[in-house]
Amino acid sequence: MLDDSHQQLITYGLEYKRITRLNQHLEVYAGGGFGRGFIPETAAGFGMTLRVGAQLEGKIPAAGFLFWPLFFTNWGPR
Repeated sequence: MLDDSHQQLITYGLEYKRITRLNQHLEVYAGGGFGRGFIPETAAGFGMTLRVGAQLEGKIPAAGFLFWPLFFTNWGPR
């Protein structure tokens, strides 16, 4: 048997993510899933995840992040 410092957490499950495009560069998403995790011979349990968020898509120059409010207009840096 391994001592406590060498035990590993093992997880598995199913996840789902739904993406909706708002404009050419901005998407929002929602998702969730169910899973199970366990440490052999020690502990086990079930889990659930829920998440929402936004993500940018496209090629954006690194300097463009300095002017991020202008990203959503047609007159910002390209």
